[in-house]
Amino acid sequence: MPGNKPSLFATDKDLYDLLMAPRQRIPEKVMLELARDRRIFCSTSEPRQNLADYISSLTHDLRDVEGLIERGEPKGRNERTTFRTLQTDLDEEAVLKALKRYKGDVSNTETVNLPLSGKGLIAVNVEYSDFDYSKTHLLQRQSKVAGIEFKFEEGQIRVRLPSTERAQEIADAMFREIERDTGKELTRKEISVAQFDPRNRTKFFLRVMSEMSGYKAETVTRLKVASSDSRDDEEQDEDAEEAASAEMLHLVENVALSGENLLASPQYKQLEESGFFITAVTWRAAQVDTPHDRIQFDLSFEDGKAGQGFRYLARIAPVSKRETKGPTFRLPTEARKKELFSVIEITARKIIEKLEGESAGVLGASDDQI
Repeated sequence: MPGNKPSLFATDKDLYDLLMAPRQRIPEKVMLELARDRRIFCSTSEPRQNLADYISSLTHDLRDVEGLIERGEPKGRNERTTFRTLQTDLDEEAVLKALKRYKGDVSNTETVNLPLSGKGLIAVNVEYSDFDYSKTHLLQRQSKVAGIEFKFEEGQIRVRLPSTERAQEIADAMFREIERDTGKELTRKEISVAQFDPRNRTKFFLRVMSEMSGYKAETVTRLKVASSDSRDDEEQDEDAEEAASAEMLHLVENVALSGENLLASPQYKQLEESGFFITAVTWRAAQVDTPHDRIQFDLSFEDGKAGQGFRYLARIAPVSKRETKGPTFRLPTEARKKELFSVIEITARKIIEKLEGESAGVLGASDDQI
């Protein structure tokens, strides 16, 4: 019955909270424009709070509210990326058939698009709604798109996806659908250092930096560490980790990148004895070949102490025609991003395999290689 349908509307407080939302995505200039659109002229010296209070008290229709929400939403998200490897001999046709079945199953909650992809690649774009209850009421519901790629390699599929909880849930649901539709179990592998001791966890980051093909590390700009020793005092724990992060950053900049052996330095051994190991690092590297761009790589684990939830991001500062380095790092084009992410993924997987082999005594490599 029509009388039983819920009524949804934005109150004055909802609009005020939206206009006064953090980061000031709707600044005073925009509020003055909103007022002028109604032939209302406000003083440019009016405080932002007063403008928000006045504009929120006006009458707004649905289109007005939608416009304010669009202005208040974040424009660009630097979401990190992750990947998983599926050990299987399934071909593109079998996986695509299962994904089409998944598309039909979730049509009421998600919008799944399967655009044409190149040979050996299936791209899936999933549109969904997410809710962030820490935001003001009108910004809690956010429309998002999770781009998930299935890249077919010899005997395996590399699946790249956003490093968000919802995107990983969607990917897991796709994997289950592929298993149901094909009758084959998928063996899933992720990048994790949970199986390693603190020294090998630090080795992982150092080797990725030094062994990334085509890119030479120049400087480390940020670094985080965690401790395998847990204390009862969390505040003291955080202070100790912050101090250790600063010390480790100094060591990596002045020892590892200069070609010396970080793990043999007395300063590192002191940190190691205290149980500290690297959990995240941001560094800048020079591209060895043309066009010789500078790249800022960002690697971390979502759960640093556990060494799980590998994720990454890359920004680029292109070299100009005058061969001067760009002033700022920005997100690369889609084509360049795929190229950079592929280098990260291949390198990370190779380093994990090496460390697992060394831990098992197969390779017997010494710390002199770091």
